[in-house]
Amino acid sequence: MRSRHWPYVLAAMLVLPLAGCSDTGGSDQPLARAHTPETRQDATGSAPALPVDVLILTDAQGHGNALWAPQSGFLALVLAAAEQTLAGTVHLALESVATTSDTEGYRMEQWEVLRRYRHLRVPGRLLVVVSGPDTQETAGFSYTIRSAAPYVVLRAREQSLAAVADTAAILVHELGHNLGLTHEGVLHADNYHRLPAGREALRAWLAGEVLP
Repeated sequence: MRSRHWPYVLAAMLVLPLAGCSDTGGSDQPLARAHTPETRQDATGSAPALPVDVLILTDAQGHGNALWAPQSGFLALVLAAAEQTLAGTVHLALESVATTSDTEGYRMEQWEVLRRYRHLRVPGRLLVVVSGPDTQETAGFSYTIRSAAPYVVLRAREQSLAAVADTAAILVHELGHNLGLTHEGVLHADNYHRLPAGREALRAWLAGEVLP
């Protein structure tokens, strides 16, 4: 693992254009408090490592999303469960975790959160923004567009460790959208990780567009 902390990552982040959406996202770079990231080692050493940066939103007083704090262990468990679901196709290597107070963003619907923080995406790294527990609509959101800078917005449907498997499944589903998969077709975001053709699509995406 490379020893990177969130302020260093923020300094290197790029603003990337997004096809099909003209909104600028409208958010200043967050003032983040860095944590020491937790990591998991791939058992076989054969799976490519996809660096994961996590930004956890709180309200102005720093309340909310305590479940996702690194010391709770929930985040590490979600990544481990998602990696297991992907059957060794990729190692999700947690490299940085930060929190930022954003009361407005904390209360937004996830589609708005997705637009608000998309300027923080970096090619070759997965950005996960954790929205507020009371965020409206779904528990996961992402762009359905093949991208070299994968990016998702997540929340847990329930604020307990019992939500690990469900949250990991949502993360894997949203990664399918990052590959450009929709909800329709023989190979789609709901089943790509279960089918040999889907795992090949994931490997091709990682090798050709995401990983160096």
